[in-house]
Amino acid sequence: DTLEPDLLTTTVLSEDFEAGDGGFLSTADGSGTAIWEHGAPTSGPGAANSGSNVWATVLGGNYAVNSNIAYLTTPALALPSGAPQLNFAYWQDNESSCNWDYTSLEIDDGTGGGFVTLDDGDSCASGLAETSGSWVNVSIDLSTFAGQTVTLRFVHDSDSSASSYPGTY
Repeated sequence: DTLEPDLLTTTVLSEDFEAGDGGFLSTADGSGTAIWEHGAPTSGPGAANSGSNVWATVLGGNYAVNSNIAYLTTPALALPSGAPQLNFAYWQDNESSCNWDYTSLEIDDGTGGGFVTLDDGDSCASGLAETSGSWVNVSIDLSTFAGQTVTLRFVHDSDSSASSYPGTY
């Protein structure tokens, strides 16, 4: 809902998505479907963590029952030197988080290695842990990437099971 990489008082990006989509881009892998949507949620949590708008896998219902990889990518961010942090809040309900359907966070430091998964510090090795119906605040240390221009992306990965869920907001 709110994305803020910062160092003490240096804020690189602070976005509540009220004035627009923040320049974020919804895409998909190969023949997949771009399911990330910007606006006011009418399913899942039913409301944003703050304000009215969010980015969500689907604003008004559950994501489809199919094998899909969908991306939500930030604009390029010039991180300050020192110990920048990524701070954001999320809500999610996916099929058996960490096992089948999940959302992870990746970073590309622009050196040609492509996107790599960020450790978000929870017990879910595949991605962000379930939130049990609450918004959860996360802080991720980006000091490894200090002084670099990076791109972040949220990756929603689903399988072709017989159930669908609200997803990630």
